[in-house]
Amino acid sequence: MAAVFVIFLREGVEASMIVSILLAYLHRIGKREHFRDVLLGVGAALFLAARIQLARETILPALDRGVTVIADRYLDSSLVYQGARGVPTAPLLEIHRLCGLDRVPDLTLLLDLEVESARSRRREGESIDRLEAEPTPYHERVRAGYLELARRFPERIKVVGADRDPDEVARDCLEMVRARMST
Repeated sequence: MAAVFVIFLREGVEASMIVSILLAYLHRIGKREHFRDVLLGVGAALFLAARIQLARETILPALDRGVTVIADRYLDSSLVYQGARGVPTAPLLEIHRLCGLDRVPDLTLLLDLEVESARSRRREGESIDRLEAEPTPYHERVRAGYLELARRFPERIKVVGADRDPDEVARDCLEMVRARMST
């Protein structure tokens, strides 16, 4: 069977179902890994491109104006989520650096919660996205990746136990942000 190069352009159609069907088929015929690796690499590049665009168009200009920026995703999340899929992170870091984005957050708050506890907090009937639908072992690798980053960069990444009342967690986060802003 000849190799095929497939590109999906998302024009008003949900391609993820088609990709899932193709991946299942390729797995049945023993070709899934190569195809999946290509998709993972493309996915990593797309996530990184989005992070770079966000930094260049929004985050860095705001910081240059002296504005405090609060964001829910940045390079760390790209590295952790792609790393949990087995994508090498060194090239992602290098691309980020080559794009002139050496700036890292002054403070990263890692809201840490056991995977099963996080899943149990979902409301019944709540829709989940493609990443949330990943199996538990993937989410365990994501959590481990975040905790490893926190161990490597303790001056920047603070682990906040999120297994408590959300108001308590929010108060702790606010106090950490206030403390960092006063330095």
